[in-house]
Amino acid sequence: MATVTHIITSRRGLLAGLAAGTASVTIATGAALALDAAEGGTVMPPPSDADAELIALGREFDAALAVYKAFRPEYDAAAKAQDKAIKASWPEWERVRDLHGYKAAEQVTLAAIRPTDAPISHGNDLAEAVNQPAEKISKLVPRTLAGLAVQARAVAWALEHTEGKPRADLDWDALVTLRLIDSINALAAATEGRIL
Repeated sequence: MATVTHIITSRRGLLAGLAAGTASVTIATGAALALDAAEGGTVMPPPSDADAELIALGREFDAALAVYKAFRPEYDAAAKAQDKAIKASWPEWERVRDLHGYKAAEQVTLAAIRPTDAPISHGNDLAEAVNQPAEKISKLVPRTLAGLAVQARAVAWALEHTEGKPRADLDWDALVTLRLIDSINALAAATEGRIL
């Protein structure tokens, strides 16, 4: 009876394991992913701290994302108001441009959007606070299902523009990526209580 000690450490390896008809992917205690070989292999879980950095970054990411999402309605309202202000200032912009040139006309636009600058700037700062841990997460290779779930949430952030849209309206790339993210999170929740 052979013992399989090779942990799948890449998404490609995970997908290849899921697609293979001769091997099954077994989820072990501690959420290790390993191949259960046809000759009766057993799974050796990774150390309990295998994804400690990834899990910590996941907590940082989740906290920053919660703050961003709480502010998002105010950001969206400011963006809408800014669009309206730009459209409303267009006749004045053209008048100033014709009299004084483009540089002077630019000041008309800046004056029109000034009232919405603060919330939009703040929203951009909050989005950047989410981007920072997400970028670090994307550079790490998960060794546990909990770590993979963290990475899935960071990938979902990259698809934030799809939030609230019916899945039937999404392009194929976004749709299959979101389906994979859903599957990873469901599997993590079912096997580990989705360690965050």
